[in-house]
Amino acid sequence: QNWDNLRAERAVSTSDLPQRLVMTVSYELPFARSGHPVYRAALGGWQVNTLVTIQSGNVITVSAPAPAFGGSRPNEVGDPTLPNPNIDRWLNRDAFAIVAPFTLGNGPRNLPRTRTDGLQNIDFSLFKNFAVRERCRLQLRGEFFNLTNTPTFGNPGTNIGAGNFGVVRSLATNTRARDILLALYLYF
Repeated sequence: QNWDNLRAERAVSTSDLPQRLVMTVSYELPFARSGHPVYRAALGGWQVNTLVTIQSGNVITVSAPAPAFGGSRPNEVGDPTLPNPNIDRWLNRDAFAIVAPFTLGNGPRNLPRTRTDGLQNIDFSLFKNFAVRERCRLQLRGEFFNLTNTPTFGNPGTNIGAGNFGVVRSLATNTRARDILLALYLYF
């Protein structure tokens, strides 16, 4: 916002994601591999799979109504991070002030510690394989996406002059409700 003070432009990148864990487990259940054919057909050939994704939220960029010949960043007069944010108060609204005309705000380009809601997602599936012939098998699948139905909240309102400043009113674009898929596949 000020070419004479590039030091003020230093900030956490908008693509910064400090923590991300993606873990997948696939396990073929070991029971019913031998024994009577009916027993093997009913209880054997089961496989469980899970995909767990946990990540921190994205950075937040706060703006202010642009005064006459001034910048679009507010003055930061306190700590914007709340100890227990909720969707009605994600940011400390008292930590910002509108800048005076012909001045530039001291607020950072992106808030360094205050972030959007993180992602916690568990996908789970259960497969049952049936041998039809030597080169042909049938697979019954049950897949559960977002098994725990955990929402990920979107960005809060970021303009300090707006009525929704610091309030979250949407879900993140990568959030989906629990989906259940039942399918039968024939592999040949």
